[in-house]
Parts: sequence; C-alpha cells; structure tokens
Amino acid sequence: MNYGKSIVVAFILFALFIGTLVTVCIREEVSLVTPDYYKEELAHGQKMTALANARSLESRPEIFMSAEGVRVKYENFSKVESGSLKILRPGDQQLDHLFEVQPNGEKEMAFEVDDYAPGLYRIQMKWKMAGKEYMIEQVHTQ
Repeated sequence: MNYGKSIVVAFILFALFIGTLVTVCIREEVSLVTPDYYKEELAHGQKMTALANARSLESRPEIFMSAEGVRVKYENFSKVESGSLKILRPGDQQLDHLFEVQPNGEKEMAFEVDDYAPGLYRIQMKWKMAGKEYMIEQVHTQ
C-alpha cells in the first residue's frame, strides 16, 4: 500500500478546508453593537467612575417621586457646581424629562412633572462638586 498518495490527498483536502474557512470568515460581516462603540465605552467608564464617586460620599441625595413631581433632598446642594436630573420612562419617550440642577442654599429641590403617568421610571442625577463628577441612578415604580 502506498501512503504517499494518501498523505498528498490529506494535505490537499486540509488546504481546501482552510481556504474555505478563510473565505467564509472574510465574507462574514463583523459589526459592533453601535458604530461609536469605543467612544461609548469611554463614556461608560466615566459613568462607572461617577457612580463610584457617589457611593463614596458620606451623604448622598435622596430622590422621591410622586404624581406631583420629583423631590431631591441633599445636604450639600450649596456645594454643587452644576448638574442634571433625568427622568426616563422606558415605555414612552414622550414622558422623559431633563432638568438642570442649580446650586442654591436649600437642602431640597422640587421638579414638576406635568404629564405624570403611573409606571416604571428610571431617574439619573449627575452633578459636579469640587471638580469631581458624581452620579446616582434609581428605579421608581408607581
């Protein structure tokens, strides 16, 4: 029996298999979840840092939501340089709201929500204080 022919046929079949595999892989479309994946990854890293900064605070803002609107209690509002409060309704984007958090001497701020509807709300508060960014997120269901 001649093994030479069998070895040559095995090499040829293996080369064809590798060639086919490379061709299929090259033609396969590779797309990221979003076109700006790397830019969004950097923003996600900043978000995680802001969340960690907020967890390290001795006193954190307390957020309360009702049909009248949103109340935020925070002892250090006077130290806040700038900030924002986002109210996101996953089921209906028309119920989303964005408010600006302005520093004042009060320890509580109220934000009116005119088109309140019972359901799930995701609230994000971002603020800057002493040059650091902070963020808290809460989920409210009513």
